[in-house]
Amino acid sequence: MDRSRRKTNRPKRKKRKLIFLTLLTVVLLIAGGITAVIVQGKTFDLNQLGNIQNNSAIYDLDGTKVAELGNFQREIVSLKDIKKTNPLLPQAFLKVEDVRYYQHSGIDYYALGRAVYANLIQRGKSQGASTITMQVAGNVILEDRQKTYTRKIKEIATAWNLEQKYSKDQILEAYLNYIYFGNNVRGIQMASKIYFGKDVVKDRLTIPEIAFLAGLPKAPEAYNPYASEKSAQRAVERRKIVLNEMAEKNEMNALITEEEKQKALHQTLGTDEKYLVRYGKKDRYQPYKQFVLKELTERFGIIPSDVENRGFRIYTGINTRAQAETDRVLKQDSTYKKRAILDGGSATVDPRTGLIAAIGGGRHYEGQGFRINGQLPIQPGSAIKPLTVYAPAIEKSGGDINEYTIIPDRAITINGYSPRNYDRIFRGDVPLSEVVKNSLNAATVWLLDNKVGVANSFQTAQKLGLPLEKADQNIAPLALGGLTKGVSPLQLAQAYTAFANNGVVIKAHAVKEVKVTENGMEKSIRPQSEPEKKRVFSPKTAYYMTRLLEQVVDSGTGRSAQLAGGRPAAGKTGTTNNNIAAWFAGYTPQYVTVAMVYNTSKTPLENRVNDLTGGHYATTIFKDVMDKALSGVPIVGFSKPAGVEEPIPPYTFQAPQLQATYSKEYQAIQANWSSPSERVTYQLQRSEDGSNFSTIFEGAETSYTDQSIQIPGYNFTGGQSKTYYYRVNAIDPQTREEHTSSPVKVDINSNQSRPQQPDQPPKPFTPRQPDQSPSNQDRPNRQPNPDEQQQPQQQENQQGPSNRPLP
Repeated sequence: MDRSRRKTNRPKRKKRKLIFLTLLTVVLLIAGGITAVIVQGKTFDLNQLGNIQNNSAIYDLDGTKVAELGNFQREIVSLKDIKKTNPLLPQAFLKVEDVRYYQHSGIDYYALGRAVYANLIQRGKSQGASTITMQVAGNVILEDRQKTYTRKIKEIATAWNLEQKYSKDQILEAYLNYIYFGNNVRGIQMASKIYFGKDVVKDRLTIPEIAFLAGLPKAPEAYNPYASEKSAQRAVERRKIVLNEMAEKNEMNALITEEEKQKALHQTLGTDEKYLVRYGKKDRYQPYKQFVLKELTERFGIIPSDVENRGFRIYTGINTRAQAETDRVLKQDSTYKKRAILDGGSATVDPRTGLIAAIGGGRHYEGQGFRINGQLPIQPGSAIKPLTVYAPAIEKSGGDINEYTIIPDRAITINGYSPRNYDRIFRGDVPLSEVVKNSLNAATVWLLDNKVGVANSFQTAQKLGLPLEKADQNIAPLALGGLTKGVSPLQLAQAYTAFANNGVVIKAHAVKEVKVTENGMEKSIRPQSEPEKKRVFSPKTAYYMTRLLEQVVDSGTGRSAQLAGGRPAAGKTGTTNNNIAAWFAGYTPQYVTVAMVYNTSKTPLENRVNDLTGGHYATTIFKDVMDKALSGVPIVGFSKPAGVEEPIPPYTFQAPQLQATYSKEYQAIQANWSSPSERVTYQLQRSEDGSNFSTIFEGAETSYTDQSIQIPGYNFTGGQSKTYYYRVNAIDPQTREEHTSSPVKVDINSNQSRPQQPDQPPKPFTPRQPDQSPSNQDRPNRQPNPDEQQQPQQQENQQGPSNRPLP
């Protein structure tokens, strides 16, 4: 062997030696620690297992206890009785959880050493090698739930003490009666009932049913077949793993044959929600409690068994009036006009804190563990427009785009896509307020394409927390809400809080604080993560958007959402293509509530509900929930943020109002006209026959004295009268738009023409301004029709009544 190879192998041998010595040291330390604490290891009377309960409680923001968590359902059964009917059932749990259960004394040293080695390599605190005895010790007896090495040593010591006091069958029986199976139940008996409708003492379970139950305790919420299609699929995958282990020979013999395994793999789960309805527990505020349990696990790291045993005080954002009304209105048939194929959902959030006040479970939601159909992702339709088009347009323009801005609502085609309005009528040039009030699709698409930009719109939606896919980065999904996967009411409610909270979004959450008393000391449980808070829009954008959405409720598509007592509200309706879903997203200064009603038919086009629109169904839910939630709360309007100015109405560019009169004293015709804006310039034109006009003045002034006229009977021969026609052409230099006044006729008679002092020059003329009364200023802008003849109007002279309007 050459020296280079010997040198290469030396570091490897040193590394192995170091790992071995480290592992040996750790094992010796653990052994020493176990010896030190064994005498202090807790013991427990397993016969009292059914009496363990220290339920956690839910409180509202006022500190009032409103509900309990925990209080899981459990039916104690004996291992002996289980083995009589289902001998394979306890064996399956041993195969999955603890194959050397009957060989070790509570501690599986082989598995422990393997776990220590893996943890050293991975530099983590992963809990591995837990035997069934250790799980009973850790989950039932020990109060400390922190994932530390110290707790692990206590768990090992307590497990050792259990093995000294109880038989293996007694400990296994305790495990099967205590372990959590999801859906608010503990123990194998209730689990068998809610998933398969079977009594484990009386009814024989099939191999795939046993495999499902044995695999469930690893992650009962993740494998809950009633929660969602995704979790049901995860349950199938988990069952497959268990079936493979049951067919494998290791420290235990194979429990099933390969043929039995293959047959079981091809069977459905066999679970049925009717069993959960029949055997499951029912109490108040179930949808909200389900969200709280989920959040306790995800944000606070609190496992379900701790919720039952440690007596947490959980402070939440629940509004019990809103939650009770949400449950009621979503379940009553009249909400859906007694159409069986419709279902609904809603969410109510405090925009100032992000705390969830109420959650809708849906029309057929029965309680803990059920799929919350009221929070399924559905395409939002036009309810997305304020989030992805209108507000981004206002934000990008700095407020220059506002309710008064004129938007073209005309036929438009972008990349082959041609949107149509709901009534298939285009309105032409209309203010943004009308676009929003009437949810005009063509104008919205134009605004997105020309003023916002697809990329900007997409990024804004993501900031708001909407779960968009890459395919949604397109005109149609962003402008009209045809999203790939849709959104839930809670997700949309969170996004709308930006408008009610001056442009700031706080991630929606149910739990504000968790406290617990242990060893006589009260302490707070710190969350693993705080709700994210971010600014998406400026206060000006949020306020301008609120002004627009108030008009939707006052006089637009959301009129039926108007609240009791005239309480101000803002919101937006949404209806998807083919009337598959209807939405209303609305808010007051206190709460945002989003409601949806949708067609559950697998063939919605064949079972179409033609009147399923946001303004007919979803607004009813919004109104009922908000009226209850705000009952007794003083009525206040939306306040304007400090430093934000009201949007300024633009001038109405219309034809000027022209006046022209002849002055005998000054021997001139004075013309003056109204001005819509300082930026407009004018052309004063004159004609002697009423048709051939020529320009005699150009400028920004709004008056002109015409002294170049010919006066009958004075330095002029022929005729006893003279007639002139005047009109003024107004030009906007920014838009190049032009408007021309109606012609004005001025007659000069010979008896009016001679001045009192003919040898003196005309006196300076002080112009008289035209009428500026509101009735003239507010007159609707009427653009001249090129096919319509403009008839001149005749002004009354100060010198005589000869200037009457032409017929």
